[in-house]
Amino acid sequence: MAKFGVDPHGRWDKNIAESQFKSHVDNIINKYREATPALLEGGHQWYAKAHEEATKLGKGDTKRGAGIIAALSPLSDWDRNVREAKELVKTGDVKSALLPANVAKAQRIHAGEPPEEVLGGHKVTNFFQNIHDPSNTSPVTIDRHAYDIAMGRPFAGTGRSKTAEDLKVPRQTGVMSQDLGLSSMGRYQHFVHAYQHAAGELGVDVPNKAQATSWVTHRGAIG
Repeated sequence: MAKFGVDPHGRWDKNIAESQFKSHVDNIINKYREATPALLEGGHQWYAKAHEEATKLGKGDTKRGAGIIAALSPLSDWDRNVREAKELVKTGDVKSALLPANVAKAQRIHAGEPPEEVLGGHKVTNFFQNIHDPSNTSPVTIDRHAYDIAMGRPFAGTGRSKTAEDLKVPRQTGVMSQDLGLSSMGRYQHFVHAYQHAAGELGVDVPNKAQATSWVTHRGAIG
């Protein structure tokens, strides 16, 4: 499936993207409304609980804990993410890490560098901000699941952590490794705004609650 906002020749067209915006908002709203009571509660509490985890990890320094978690988050599910963050704080390293560069970032944050100066990438920095301050209405974490929800795609993958074998799959050969174009600030912000608009229409006070609830509903599981 082609990226959103791309014409038949593969060129980015802002007008096409804008014409698709309402359908993206509607897809998010529809997914949110599929949530069972348990998934609704779990989604609304997801970042608050992640905030608590970061506070414990940082021994009271929530920003440091959130930064370590965010730095280690790429290619990991939540359980593995937290497990590796705890390992780093305890031992100073993560032996099982798939991305050593991210371990280095987590080590710098653990040593006292401000997460804002260490972290990179729109998804990772928004994830950090959502965990650090779940009440902040500006950041929204757009990963491949959040993207698929807005695009109306079916759930793909188990949500499990990637393995070394997964990482051998060529970039162009599957949904798991597909380039969604979210490294572009404009494209990333398109989906941030979609979730913000969806939250407004749903009467949800913080967009990250709409994102997390639709995300756990898409996967069919809170963890």
